Amino acid sequence: MELNTAKEMLEAIGKPVEIDIFPLNKKSKTDTSISGNIIAVDPDTRSIGLLQFRHGEPFHVVYIPGTSIKEIHDLNDGPFGKKSL
Repeated sequence: MELNTAKEMLEAIGKPVEIDIFPLNKKSKTDTSISGNIIAVDPDTRSIGLLQFRHGEPFHVVYIPGTSIKEIHDLNDGPFGKKSL
């Protein structure tokens, strides 16, 4: 998923995503991912605010700095997305 234009950023609001982030330190070799629904995108820094859910209820807001984002996966695409009939 790309967030390069203002239109793409606006269309991303509310979408369920999984964001791959770079390791927190150079010693760690494991990649990490965070999932939730996008609630905000900073157009200058490309930082993202995610709303996470627990048992179907809003639970936690996570701020992800743009510099730590490796890749964004739209969870509506692929094997877990809505199937068209």
